Amino acid sequence: YAADLVSTNDNIFVTANHRGSPQVDIGSGQDSLTIDAPLLLAAAPGYASYLWHDGSTSNEFMIPDYSAGWYWVDVTGDNGCMTRDSVHVVYDLPDLAVQSLVTPSNSCSVEGEITLSAEILNLGYYRIGTNDTLVMAYRVNSGGSVFQEVLLDQELQPGSSVVLSFDQTYDFSQVADYDIQINLFYDPDQNPVNDRLNQTISIWENPVLNLAGGEDTVRGSLPITLDGGGGHASYLWGDGSSTQTIEAGTEGWHVLTVGNLMGCSATDSVYVASLTAIGPASGATGEVRIYPIPVKETLYLELELNGSSQVQVELYSLSGVMVRKMELDVAGSMKSALDVHDLIPGAYALRVVAGGRHYHFRVMVQ
Repeated sequence: YAADLVSTNDNIFVTANHRGSPQVDIGSGQDSLTIDAPLLLAAAPGYASYLWHDGSTSNEFMIPDYSAGWYWVDVTGDNGCMTRDSVHVVYDLPDLAVQSLVTPSNSCSVEGEITLSAEILNLGYYRIGTNDTLVMAYRVNSGGSVFQEVLLDQELQPGSSVVLSFDQTYDFSQVADYDIQINLFYDPDQNPVNDRLNQTISIWENPVLNLAGGEDTVRGSLPITLDGGGGHASYLWGDGSSTQTIEAGTEGWHVLTVGNLMGCSATDSVYVASLTAIGPASGATGEVRIYPIPVKETLYLELELNGSSQVQVELYSLSGVMVRKMELDVAGSMKSALDVHDLIPGAYALRVVAGGRHYHFRVMVQ
């Protein structure tokens, strides 16, 4: 405050004028507040103007539920002096939310059981410890709920998330829409609104493709017309063609991938051979056998040849890239193994040249 001296005859009067900066304290003397309910911030009334962080101009500001952060106000007096005060507000309010469904997701046809998992987000102020018990439940369509108790492997810090999976799987192999509900139960949780997630996922059907009626080899006078069949949304042949049919003018493997409107695809291949060529021949003669099909780790070959012969074994991806090759000296009968454990799952083409004959097989690697 400032004082003005005023003299009138023999008397002296002191007049007090409010010329200093406004006195403002919206945090009750604290720079940080930890609360668990809505909070009203108030600046002292009676000043010329107020301007809060959000542009409002009252001398009071109500903080809604679950809105942590910095809050400030500029207060201006009649003399034009301005004071700013701020406070950081955090909520001591346990709040876990089911953020998203991780698995399953929209996909083309799947095989077997799938593990359900969901992302859990800590929206509260304090960490969730490894001794805190969570209970999760899932329900698919109108089926019963599956419950599971969960203990975290490590503390879940504020603002962090963790993916939790159910031990009990569910069969999503049928082509259909699935309504999935995930529920989270945590006793201290003060905000039940975000403890449930409802989501619908779709499993779509892959196209059906059988080049040459499912045969591995087509023999005839070149060129030979190969037809991928009608009704597919897209066609992609190994040579880059995108038409339903192609004219195969050379011997060798021809690969086609077709797709539908949902983005699902199927791939098939066929070996084209001229009528005048010696090979290829079917492996059904019993001279060359392979197993198991499909294969995960090791593909076994059994060869029964008349006399001695050098045998070439070549495994190709359907794009024509050779991924395995070995040469064998075989006299009579022989069993050999081909390691495929590190190959990308999918279809491959196996060629065996033995005794002057070519054998072609389609191999499915899992």
